[in-house]
Amino acid sequence: MGQHPMDSWFRGERDRSRKVLIMKPSPYQDWKLTLVVLGDDELSATARANIEQICQEELSGCRLTILDATADPEILKKFQIFAIPTLIRQKPEPVKKIVGSLANRQVLLQELDLPKISSSSS
Repeated sequence: MGQHPMDSWFRGERDRSRKVLIMKPSPYQDWKLTLVVLGDDELSATARANIEQICQEELSGCRLTILDATADPEILKKFQIFAIPTLIRQKPEPVKKIVGSLANRQVLLQELDLPKISSSSS
């Protein structure tokens, strides 16, 4: 008997016939982050680069939305933002706002309150 089509999903393999990367479930798949920036100023560019890298390396599976307040100033009112850049952790609750340059990776990871992920090796 052949393998079940979903077997590759659990191994995180690529389905070459559809050219879709099938990822393993992530503990961060329910996380929703929103980064509010102000154009391409230095602080916003640094924040954008750092949070994108963290999402790829540490928070695989999370949803990151980047909003530019120069394109839509109503964003500031909607999210009650008084300083830029601001990273908003919308999920998991409680909602948390992290304000500032977001340049220090360790501080940013600490402020996100990442859950302790237990390794499968005992």
